[in-house]
Amino acid sequence: MAIEPHLIEPFRCVPAFSGEVPENSGRYAALLGMLLDEAEKRRPAVDFLHPRRKPAPPSRRRLALAGATLLGVILLSTGYTVWEKFATLDAERQTLATRTKQLEQLVKKAAKQQLVVNAVRDWKSSDVVLLDELRDLSLRLPKARDMVVLKFSKAPSRSGWCNFNLQGLVRDPNVISRMERNLRDQFHEIRSPRLQGLRQDKDYMWRFESSVTVVARAKSQYLSYLPDQAPLKREEKQARRDTRPVAPQPTSSPTQLSKRSG
Repeated sequence: MAIEPHLIEPFRCVPAFSGEVPENSGRYAALLGMLLDEAEKRRPAVDFLHPRRKPAPPSRRRLALAGATLLGVILLSTGYTVWEKFATLDAERQTLATRTKQLEQLVKKAAKQQLVVNAVRDWKSSDVVLLDELRDLSLRLPKARDMVVLKFSKAPSRSGWCNFNLQGLVRDPNVISRMERNLRDQFHEIRSPRLQGLRQDKDYMWRFESSVTVVARAKSQYLSYLPDQAPLKREEKQARRDTRPVAPQPTSSPTQLSKRSG
């Protein structure tokens, strides 16, 4: 790394100097520096009057005393650490023993409650899954243009089965037959004890009431109807082609027809 030289006038570094600078002023640089150090009471870089001496060798007695003191501090610190560790472990042991007794009492209480939970779980496992049954039912019912459900209710269920009650309107009685055919299987039994013809706004409609008995089944069996959707749709289309509207016989009061599912 290059260092750029600078020209310094020694006499200009002395604040009290106001005279004319002599020739070859550089010869006075050392003298002026000594005078400035003396005026500012600074120790010279090289002091020939007070040369530095070699330091005296350290005392072995002092080193031995310092080592013994350090060893004693280490032994005391180690001993205190070990004692504190054992005291902490003993306190933890007592705390764990107390906690173990408390947990044993809780386990005894939980064992009694677990018997009740297991009984409820076994009962629920044999119960009907309501949401899956409703989804299954909605997929099997006829389309909205053929059937309108006005009222849906669920009777109090028993272990293993329950009852759904449907009330609504259909376009013609053949829709009820198609609904019963789509719903009836090993898990469902449907009965439509009431079918009533009504005249509203010059249109003939039929009011129905049906009862569906549902048997509990495994969760995996709620998807069993999916492969049969295509055949059901084909059967439904064929039934619609063969359907002929049947008008109720006009009477002074609504006609009530009873039909048992067979």
